[in-house]
Formats: sequence, structure tokens, C-alpha cells
Amino acid sequence: MNTPKVIHVALLTFSLSLTVGAVETKKSAAVPSTATADSDKTGSENMELTITGQSKDRLTIERVSPPAAFTIQDIQSFPKDLLEPVLFSSITLQETSDFARLMDFRNDQPSHPWQPEMPIPPFIRYASPGDKESFRSWEFSVVDQDGKTVYQKMGAGRTPAVFQWNGVDSERQLLGVDVLYTPQVVTVNKDNKRRTHLGTPTVFPVLLYQTDDSMVIEFGSKRMFPENKATFFPEAVGVLERATDWIRASGQQKILVQVYDDDLGLGAKRAKPIQEYLMEALVLPLENITIEPVKVTAIRGEVVQIKVLGAKPMEER
Repeated sequence: MNTPKVIHVALLTFSLSLTVGAVETKKSAAVPSTATADSDKTGSENMELTITGQSKDRLTIERVSPPAAFTIQDIQSFPKDLLEPVLFSSITLQETSDFARLMDFRNDQPSHPWQPEMPIPPFIRYASPGDKESFRSWEFSVVDQDGKTVYQKMGAGRTPAVFQWNGVDSERQLLGVDVLYTPQVVTVNKDNKRRTHLGTPTVFPVLLYQTDDSMVIEFGSKRMFPENKATFFPEAVGVLERATDWIRASGQQKILVQVYDDDLGLGAKRAKPIQEYLMEALVLPLENITIEPVKVTAIRGEVVQIKVLGAKPMEER
């Protein structure tokens, strides 16, 4: 309980001077005036008064703790089954910039505690919503940001425990960087009740995949470079550092850097700083790292590809 505090203010001594000027007075003939004043010829008086006294007063100060105006329950009553996954589920950092911010210590540390993970096939793994139940039919599909189904697998009975997608995209041959993909499973039980289960939408800022003759590290130009600029963003260093780890692990020293751009001159300028970075990081001579600007294709879009020529398939290493 807050007890009011009473403070007695010390005695105040004050002096007040008043000057009253040009006061018109009428003197009575019966009672002579005893005031001391200076009179002028017009019959007016100037009076100067000084009042001296003391005052004692009391000031009350009280500490007030206002009650809370509302509780969180007054704002929204969250269902427990919806709230707990938000509070306790892990957060996946998909953006390269997220990793870059965590790695930017601005001091003299010689190394970073981690680098961004390089997604490799299978690119999507989705746990089955009902692998212990037998269904009349089920369908696993991957849908892109335009609502197009780029992968589909159907069956009946029990579903696989985990659905996987290795990145084969009917629209792009291989999944693209910076494209939103959402896995989903549609099940129909024996009572013909249809249910759709949606997975977590995923965007891949960088990809690592194998072709017949090379290992390819691919990322979007818009994440790498400012518009119409040839100097890459600071956060792009994290991707390049991770790429050099994979190149070292491959044991190969012949590299091709391809920048896909409508402006081939800009593409060549953008490939140059990547070439210089790889030369320094991998301690390779200039002739081992070739650069090549490439016209943009509808399949891949504006991307940067670092190809490690002659690299063995990842599963054989």
C-alpha cells in the first residue's frame, strides 16, 4: 500500500512592494489624513507600500502504481493447438542475408562460427501426415509460386513415411533459385473424405546439384549484385565461402563462372570479382578459372553458376 508522504514546506519570508500611482484622493475636512505621501499640484498621490510576512503550507506527494490496463487474453484468445507450434517450433533461416547478419561481428575474429548451408538433393523432405492409415488414394505434389504443379506422385493404401523431391521441375527441368515451392499431400480415406495437408513453403537462394560433367553451384544475380552494378553485396561473401568449401572437397581445380544476363557486358563485369575471389580463396592461377557471360534463358533466369568441371557425383565422394 502506498502511504502518502507529507512534506512541510519551510517558512517563506517574502517582501512585496507595491507602487500605486496617480491615485485620486478626496480628503475629508473632519478627519485629517495621516498618510505620508508626496502630493503634486493636481491633487493626486503616489503611494509606496512594503508588505513583509511569513507563510506555512503543506504539500502531499503520493506514489501511484497504475494497474495494467489490459491482459493479453483481452486482446486475443489463442487456441493452444495453434499457439504452441509457433512458440516451440524451430525457425529455419532461408535468406542469405539472415546468415550474413549473424556472421557480421565487426571485430578481429579470424573465422566465422558457421556459414550458410548449401541445399542439396533431395531438396524437399515432407513427413507423411498419415503413414499408418490406409487411404483410398493419396497424392503428393509440389506447387510453385504461380500455382503450377511442378511435381506429382500418386498412390493408394499407406503413404510413404517421408515424401521426397529431388528438384526435378516440369517447368524448369530443375528447380529454380528464388522460386517459392510448397509441398502438399491430398488424401482420400475409405469414406471418400478428402483432406489437403500443406507443408512449409520454401525458397532456395542457392542450389548445389550435379550434371553429367560438372558440379554446379547456382544463385540468383539479384541476391548477388545491386541492380546494374558489378560489385557483389557483402552478404554474398557467405555463399562464396561455402562454395569454396565444396570446390575444395571435390578435388578439382578447373572452374567455369557463368553469369546469365541480358547485358553480356554487365555479365562479364560481374563475373570478374567472383573470379578474383575464387582465385584468392582457392589459391588458383588465373587460367584455372574461366569466366563466361551468357544470355538469359527462360528456364534459369538471371543467375550465376559456378561450375566445377570434372567433379564426381556427390554420392561417390
